[in-house]
Amino acid sequence: MEADQLVVSIAGAAEIIGISREAVWQAIRKGRLDGFRIGREWLISRAAVNGYRLKRTQRLKRYGALRRNAEIARRAGRRSADASLGITATPPGGESHASGRRSYVGPD
Repeated sequence: MEADQLVVSIAGAAEIIGISREAVWQAIRKGRLDGFRIGREWLISRAAVNGYRLKRTQRLKRYGALRRNAEIARRAGRRSADASLGITATPPGGESHASGRRSYVGPD
């Protein structure tokens, strides 16, 4: 595929973006990527492909950062909540409460 092409095929767009041809079709159907038809072949402007790739990369980075932040907050919140409540993995005396419930049930 030549870098100076103004338009690319569905397969070419998929290769540039790094997704499947079906994902390119879905992006066109949902209006996220502009494609046009000439005869039986669908084409996409190189500028549209590069713009979509940039937006997708930014979205994936943002999603990854959000997931990491949520995981860090979840872990920190669990530790601080457990410590502030005095919950330990083993209840004092090593036995269950009289009610039959353990003071902490969870991974560890």
